[in-house]
Amino acid sequence: MWAGSACVPETSMSIALPSPVVVQLPTLSIEQVPLRIAVLRLWKPHVEHFSALSEVFGLPWPSAPNTVAGSDTRVLWLAPDTWAIAGPSAAMAHEQAARALLQRLHHVSVVTEGRAVFRVRGPLARLLLSKGCSLDLQPHQFGEGQCAQSLLAQVPVLIEPLAVTEPHTVDYQLYADISYAGYLRAWFADAALEYS
Repeated sequence: MWAGSACVPETSMSIALPSPVVVQLPTLSIEQVPLRIAVLRLWKPHVEHFSALSEVFGLPWPSAPNTVAGSDTRVLWLAPDTWAIAGPSAAMAHEQAARALLQRLHHVSVVTEGRAVFRVRGPLARLLLSKGCSLDLQPHQFGEGQCAQSLLAQVPVLIEPLAVTEPHTVDYQLYADISYAGYLRAWFADAALEYS
């Protein structure tokens, strides 16, 4: 130990976690939410695999590009052989995939700790996201049951419209790498300043 340094016992150290609320306004709410996420990769999937996955997971498996299925457990299409599974525990995602796919070559990786999930809600949600994203977010073009990978403020994100809560108002969920969480929180706060 060098002069002027101090050793603090680990039990007395506390890590300040950021508040889950990023922005809270009457017409806009942005919150960082905890969500368990796994990624399923399936070698050369066929229709019979989608049927088996649908039966075991209890939802219509999203085999079409940029689609989402489910409620408590949500499955989001990422690529022709890759899906994000949001909601169940890692053990359950592993067990259900193994039961559906049997000996078919597949892999389930838990990415919960590596992802930041933001929920953006309210009448101004679409307007705010449009500031940093080039996707057409109009509800008739991009609505519930869909998802898309894009850039938000130059950050790769997966965007999922959650629900149309009132005419022309859509709530969204965004998934990003955890390393961008601080940057996105700051961008959201700055982009929402004009609405406060």
